[in-house]
Amino acid sequence: MSELPEKIPLIILDSSESPALFVTQHTQYMVEPPSFPSFEWDFLVIDTPKGEELILGFDFLNHFNSSIEWRQGLIIRTIMILQNLSLMTFLPPNHVQLCLIDLCGACNLLRIKAGDEHLTAFRTKYGSFEYLVMPFGLNNAPTSFQKLVNDIFQDLLDVFVVVYLDEIMVFSKSEEKHVTHVSIAITRHRANNLLAKASKSPFHVTSVEYLGYVVSSEGLKMDQEKFQQILNWPHPRNLKALQSFLGFANFYRHFIKNYAKKISSLTSFLKRDSCFPLNEEALDQFHQLKEAFTTAPILSHFNPSLPTIVETNASNYALGAVLSHISESGKHPIAFKSRKRVPEELNYEIHHKELLGIVWALKCWCK
Repeated sequence: MSELPEKIPLIILDSSESPALFVTQHTQYMVEPPSFPSFEWDFLVIDTPKGEELILGFDFLNHFNSSIEWRQGLIIRTIMILQNLSLMTFLPPNHVQLCLIDLCGACNLLRIKAGDEHLTAFRTKYGSFEYLVMPFGLNNAPTSFQKLVNDIFQDLLDVFVVVYLDEIMVFSKSEEKHVTHVSIAITRHRANNLLAKASKSPFHVTSVEYLGYVVSSEGLKMDQEKFQQILNWPHPRNLKALQSFLGFANFYRHFIKNYAKKISSLTSFLKRDSCFPLNEEALDQFHQLKEAFTTAPILSHFNPSLPTIVETNASNYALGAVLSHISESGKHPIAFKSRKRVPEELNYEIHHKELLGIVWALKCWCK
């Protein structure tokens, strides 16, 4: 580690650099004055929905930090697991009991290896500090914390608990069972010194906002706040604005039929040499995509007792597929998939294009 820089300039953030944050962390034994400060990192104090968080610039340190081999699930994978839980599908609407437990501290609950504390030293106008616990900004922080909570709740996962980092959902098919399940989860929290934020942890509800979605026994739907954010989005005037919009929209792409086809003209402007403003075709797609979000359906949970169908569509530039249930009330979508066709697929004959869509869709959902 001798190649680390000796000193990085202090960043003064005025009101954002909150002395209360350092006092709190110091009294909670999260930071302490450095034992032998040989280098110190720059930092930011940012406001998040969970409160103020101290983010240090560990880019250089992360270059030397060995990565942990662990497959941390994507948010959408966690949601898909939730959709496939049979508990969600065999009960009438508003019958499932849900609870969301929002943990305090997250990565700060992990102790740094003894002797490595000085590697996290940082300097403020209130003095120099080093972390005793894992700070936000280290590349292994999310993976290490996910491993911790997975180990703690290992025997409960997908039985009546779903975990994604610091957000833990407990689900039950009756209020009586829910009391028992929540009690077991809370006992597990206490045994492992995990603290929950009561103001962010709703108990005994039939629907809950989880990882950007609203989850209930009916299915999944978009968070209303995110929904309004898309509707109020101004049309992109430069590359950065377009990347921001598509990045946001991509998070909810599985609510939109033939999403890849609907953004084909927009994605053509992602090239570095593209000229703005957007042309008429791209602007039309932008407004059509926003309109598609206004009519986005509730995605049903998977129910193996119902007939399941897969419908595919292959256009000149994209593939699309819909996974649905057939019930007495009609056809209900479970998920939408789409992607652009790669160059070697563009010259396929019509029947090959259609077969490509079928094979691709089955590979997506028959794992």
